[in-house]
Amino acid sequence: DKEKNVGIALFSDAHLDEVVNPETVLGLNEYNSDIAEQRIKKYFGNLKKVMDKNRVDELIFASLGDIIGGFIHEELAQTNSVTPMAGIQKAKSLIISGLKYLIENTQISKITFVGICGNHSRTTKKMQYSNGYDLSYEYFMYLDIKESCNLIGLNNIEFLIPKSEYAVIDIFGQRLLFAHGHQFKTQGGIGGIYPALFRWYFKIASVLKIDKAFIGHYHQLIYTKEVIVNGSIKSYDAYAIGHGLAYEPAQQAFTILNEKR
Repeated sequence: DKEKNVGIALFSDAHLDEVVNPETVLGLNEYNSDIAEQRIKKYFGNLKKVMDKNRVDELIFASLGDIIGGFIHEELAQTNSVTPMAGIQKAKSLIISGLKYLIENTQISKITFVGICGNHSRTTKKMQYSNGYDLSYEYFMYLDIKESCNLIGLNNIEFLIPKSEYAVIDIFGQRLLFAHGHQFKTQGGIGGIYPALFRWYFKIASVLKIDKAFIGHYHQLIYTKEVIVNGSIKSYDAYAIGHGLAYEPAQQAFTILNEKR
């Protein structure tokens, strides 16, 4: 019998309502609502290609937040191309179209959609914990996506939209955790993100008994045995160059979990 392959596609940090003026990053990037749409459509096209190439049977599609930038900073309220609600409307349309495209153009039998809220999608000035989901544009976008997919007959999509900041999936004897990644802060220095990342991972792993974690938030594509950190769709911006951060292109993580290997 053929060994089953489950693809794990991360989708995060699009910030599709934000704008990067190329003059502010010395021409290393340009970003706006139209470019965001182009990159997201290309993402789904490329995802189909790697799924076909690797004979993926099922897909975990993990939307890990910050799909919009929102108005959490005064600067974003001044420079974003559209309001948070308009950004959410566009994001919802692009994600549903992408899921429909994958269902209709690949051989996968099932998609598990994981919907995690980012820190940028909040409607409050500061993060709230006990009811943060209830004050997030993204949480309700995920519920709308679920309802819309049911209405148009995409019945082979299973939705996991937690009220917690974490979602855990058990598959092939492994426990996989999905989170946005804002739960810890990097202090910079020679170690970069790694010391804080591993401190957080081993603490949460001891509580939730997980085998691997998938996060976004840091706009850095990192693969380790314990954690995969997603890149961003937005790519380089004035904040990154102003803080001397390394340039990274627009990129998203894709991994495969094999049934036996």
